[in-house]
Amino acid sequence: MTDAAIYISELEKQKDKIQTALDQIGQGKIPNMGEIDRDVSALCGSIEIAPPAIAKETETELRAMISMLEDLAGRIQDFQKTLESK
Repeated sequence: MTDAAIYISELEKQKDKIQTALDQIGQGKIPNMGEIDRDVSALCGSIEIAPPAIAKETETELRAMISMLEDLAGRIQDFQKTLESK
């Protein structure tokens, strides 16, 4: 397994966790964001200091994960607004 493949595998794991959190929001549950926040921060930090070739090879998966995080953040905000209005 190449170095880039290891990072891509970790990005896939994080995307699975984010999808689980999205599913929980969809079910009206509040996901635990602590683990996701910690792991995503560590992974992004590792990619940031990795050789440029790693960053280039992981760019597509990294962008996909960031997009999912943005979606999750929006849904959490909407969920909070719903709770506040009750």
